Amino acid sequence: MKNLFEFYERDYNSDVLALINTGKRISGKVNLMIKFTNYQGAVYTDGHCIYLPHFCREEIKPAQGFVAHESGHIGYGSFELGFLKLISLVSRKYEIPIPIVKQLTNVLEDVRINAINKVQFPGFYKNLRDYALKLLPEITKRMNYYEDFFIYLDLFMEDYPGFQKKPQFKSIHLSDEEWQILKVLKTFLLKALTPNATIIALDQLCKLLKNHTIFKKIEKPKTSTKIILSTNRPGSGVFLPYRANPSNENDIIVFTAVEDFFDESIEENPTTISKTSEKMLKKLDKIDLSVEDIKDLTTQLEQMQYKEGVSEEKDIESAIGTKISQINKPFIKKESELDKIIKDIESLEQEPLPFVEQITKKKQIIDDLKKYITHKEANERNEITQLKEEVDQINDIINDFQELNNLNNPIKKKEKKGEIHKKLNEYLKNTDTANNKTRKNKEKLQNLIGDLFNTLDDKASSANTDLQEKQAELLQSLQSTQKEKEEEIKRKYNNFFKEKEEINNIIRDIEQLGDGLNNEIGNSQKQEILSRLRSYNKGVEEDECGEGEGEWEDDSANKALLGKLVIDIKQTKEELAKRIAKIGMGTWSSEGANSEMKREIIETRIENEQMQPIRLTYQQILATYRPIITKMKMIFTNLKPESDLDNYQKRGRLNKNFIKTITSNYQFKNCFTRKVYEKLLRIVLLVDISGSMKGQKLVAAKIAMIMFVEALKQLAAIRIVLFTGNRNVRNIVVKDFGEPLEERKIDRFGCHEHERSNLDGLSIKHEASKLCNNELFIIVSDGKPAGHAYGLNHAMHEVQKVQRQFKIFAFSIDAEGDHLNKMYGKNWILAKSMDKVDLGQKIMQFSRFVVNEFYI
Repeated sequence: MKNLFEFYERDYNSDVLALINTGKRISGKVNLMIKFTNYQGAVYTDGHCIYLPHFCREEIKPAQGFVAHESGHIGYGSFELGFLKLISLVSRKYEIPIPIVKQLTNVLEDVRINAINKVQFPGFYKNLRDYALKLLPEITKRMNYYEDFFIYLDLFMEDYPGFQKKPQFKSIHLSDEEWQILKVLKTFLLKALTPNATIIALDQLCKLLKNHTIFKKIEKPKTSTKIILSTNRPGSGVFLPYRANPSNENDIIVFTAVEDFFDESIEENPTTISKTSEKMLKKLDKIDLSVEDIKDLTTQLEQMQYKEGVSEEKDIESAIGTKISQINKPFIKKESELDKIIKDIESLEQEPLPFVEQITKKKQIIDDLKKYITHKEANERNEITQLKEEVDQINDIINDFQELNNLNNPIKKKEKKGEIHKKLNEYLKNTDTANNKTRKNKEKLQNLIGDLFNTLDDKASSANTDLQEKQAELLQSLQSTQKEKEEEIKRKYNNFFKEKEEINNIIRDIEQLGDGLNNEIGNSQKQEILSRLRSYNKGVEEDECGEGEGEWEDDSANKALLGKLVIDIKQTKEELAKRIAKIGMGTWSSEGANSEMKREIIETRIENEQMQPIRLTYQQILATYRPIITKMKMIFTNLKPESDLDNYQKRGRLNKNFIKTITSNYQFKNCFTRKVYEKLLRIVLLVDISGSMKGQKLVAAKIAMIMFVEALKQLAAIRIVLFTGNRNVRNIVVKDFGEPLEERKIDRFGCHEHERSNLDGLSIKHEASKLCNNELFIIVSDGKPAGHAYGLNHAMHEVQKVQRQFKIFAFSIDAEGDHLNKMYGKNWILAKSMDKVDLGQKIMQFSRFVVNEFYI
């Protein structure tokens, strides 16, 4: 018996509708769209639309997997990472190129999204995984050819068979310890599954990879397929496998596509998850975790359970219970010298003292401040001296290795190795371990020097190329450590001199307080000194906490940091769990989390607005460009219908020739006339007058406006509106339908005195709300929409709604890019402001085509 489905043809529209509904449900976006592209090389989302390759029209199962994954990026918080700030911070912190940081973010987020879908939507997850497994041989082939570490990392983290051991690439040599760290990060990410866990994992991953040459910043980056496999497309991408297209066998859906998880609406209207991500990013510079710390984080995430419905931080700490209390309990700050001095100054406010005691107290405070700065100077000098000694020792070790490699005599070589062994041990022994940061640095150096010891093994062949490369790489890491310490010396010098200057200024101000400490002026001066001293003390405490120095308990500080990180992750995990529960019930809406800002639409006339007119006047434009305008008038005149009466009717009102009908024995039969209701082309011309249009662009726009109206005034009814705004929308009418173009009005054309942004979509939507369905829109602008809490994604949806009723065409001055495709599709034309009439001529050419189509 034949399969029942063979009797029916697949309903393509039903499939697409089902995909859209799936995407809407997971993403929470009621306006989510799906578009099929001719480009077969990527699947991605910009947060508002999911883009699928054309083959997904026929292969529904992979399409389901792709849609579930991409909508997961929207629904599960990828766009709430604080993406732009994250990649900038991490790139600067570890000196890794931004494209590399984006690639790594892409890997971690794809792993996280797939792990959530594996539990929440196992069918969709299986469809995507089956598709990847089917093409795994080709993926492996491509990966090995390009030595693509990013592909291997994704396959490892997603537990694909054959990718759970250390990779063997020539371009990157991972040590056994580094591979174990990757395993720990994988466990941590899969346990947490939150966006801020991705932030921590990314930070640790870049810390691990920063010393490998392939990931380092270079002066003039060369395009490398190993690093940038698909950077030429917009939006964010899914880690997808290769697919050979029958029409193009070299086409590939890449695994490593550059992410761009940025949504302006979330940046302007933060969600709970985006707020916790922002909170994490503020700590990023201070986060310096070891592999043991990551293991501790993972263990605490496994052990701590939440109460149902907990969301506030106080409730979270209560729910976590005694564990966080135990972590925070030893985190006690001892009273410092500055704390004592601040209390002494405060005591002057609380109890008015006799004159003699005031003077004595003031002298004591000044002496204490001088002792404090002297003591601090001595400590700083000791630390700097110690750092200089470490730099010299590292320099000696590096020079010894270079000398060793130049020796040929086996006996001298052996003696030199013994010297190096001794120096390495002495260096480690003398390394300061008084604080948490240097403890971690020592762990790092111990591992580094342990690997260097292995390269000195007598049994190892000196001709071993891999060993030599490993030694060179380790020495490079040691040089980086040397450079870091040299920078730390400079930083300590600079910071101390600034601190010393500030304390001396405070001492000088206290000395100048005068004798009337208890009067109104004296109290005001004391408050100012106290404020400065507290601010200084706070800065010192933060530095000490960050560096693990001074009076703070170091292990306790580290535990407290871990405790706070656990709270942040658990809070996000709880919020994400609530969201996923709503997704499962079909009640989640991301739009609900970010309600649209209420804006006022202000429509006004140009004569009532404060404008900054451009110098070029109406008469000057007519005089300069009269030949072009005259030529255009003649062209358009030929397109105008000659008559608006129809005399060839058999029935109707008699015309003036009816007598001929009687006298000609009714041979003249065209005796009836009918009024023809003439078609009238109606055009709305909207011109952007935001700050970016100022100068040559506005000159080109004004010339184009005058040429346009003069040439078409006999053929079309034209409405000209200037648009700008910031929080609210301001549409400024220059000419309405049926009105002439007045010189006094057009010569007020220019930027607005106060409003300098552009809310394109809202301006277009407002104009459309007043019209019928037969008007044509022409938009003149020079870039992306921009306003208070307003950007491309807002404008895109508003323009697309208007496009359902009206035809919209855009002329972009000097700006081209994907934002135009997203807003207007293919209906846009590029004009250059350097040629003042280029915009006008292109609008005329376009209008000629429109008029021809409309009337003929």
